[in-house]
Amino acid sequence: MSTPRQRSHDGCWTCKARRRKCDRARPTCRACDERGIPCEGYEVRLRWGSGIASRGRFTGAGEPVVASVPLRAKGRRRDLSRDKRRQVGSGSAVREACVDVGDVNNSLFDSLGRSPESSSGRNTEGERLFREFLSSGVHALHSTTIHDAGNLLLSRLPELCQQSGALYAICLALQASIAFESKPRFLEYFDAALNQFRTELASSVTRLEDGTFTAGLLLCSIGLMHGLPWTMHLRGMYSILQSQGLDTDYRQQTIFRSHLLEVMGVMDLPSFAIGRQNPSLGFWRQYCRDRGEHASNEVEVVSGLPRSLLDIFSCIGEGGATEEDFWDWPGAQGTLVQC
Repeated sequence: MSTPRQRSHDGCWTCKARRRKCDRARPTCRACDERGIPCEGYEVRLRWGSGIASRGRFTGAGEPVVASVPLRAKGRRRDLSRDKRRQVGSGSAVREACVDVGDVNNSLFDSLGRSPESSSGRNTEGERLFREFLSSGVHALHSTTIHDAGNLLLSRLPELCQQSGALYAICLALQASIAFESKPRFLEYFDAALNQFRTELASSVTRLEDGTFTAGLLLCSIGLMHGLPWTMHLRGMYSILQSQGLDTDYRQQTIFRSHLLEVMGVMDLPSFAIGRQNPSLGFWRQYCRDRGEHASNEVEVVSGLPRSLLDIFSCIGEGGATEEDFWDWPGAQGTLVQC
């Protein structure tokens, strides 16, 4: 009498497909080796659809929050009364999300056209995550001090979120990835944010707005933090920037736009290998060098490294950087934290 097969729930993808017991050995399981078949590994596979789920309470929703669950057909008295209650607390999710994040963030409400006291909406999980991102999570994106003058994102974030819905969704996903109580739902937030960013990027034909640009860079940051593929987002934004005349307009950018381009250059460095699926574009080497002797000794706020050292990192590989270039680097003045 043959023994029944045991279905594997946490084994490799090959054993799952064959409904065999997997010993979960890394990098490939011994069960596949003994059968002489290739092991497909254990990496997480994500499926991108029109909504965050195909069934359940969030079916077809644009965001993994209760407020985004599609309503039932109107008609009954209960549905009509529920709509009236929702209209009382309606408003922009971005505006309500900035309440009570400290004295530093209170000034952000000026750019939204309202005061902190005027917010009366309900506290959803998404709003809570956005408040936490404004108060603490955003600082995880910089290697220098929290109150560094080079931190240009915090003061502009509410306005950018109004410009880009994808940026707001990605902020929620990023905070969910670092908040302990929200980690189980991180992939839901990430799925919704990725779909929204792809739609927004596809419509950026005439110009890549700062909000969408920031959203793409934060999406790449999530990929770096969690080992997910991310370099295809850089290539997508780079192709749009090139079609809009990046070579001729780079020196005429605003301060914040130049900061975004430098962040893109840092993330494109050949030394960033986690989650990389495409070769480096050479962005820093082409657009972020030759700033003069004084500027080259300044510290780049995202990496926390002197720009003169980043110049050498950008030349690794095709750029021709050698070990002697690092030995001959004269150094740059920095702070104790950076050292």
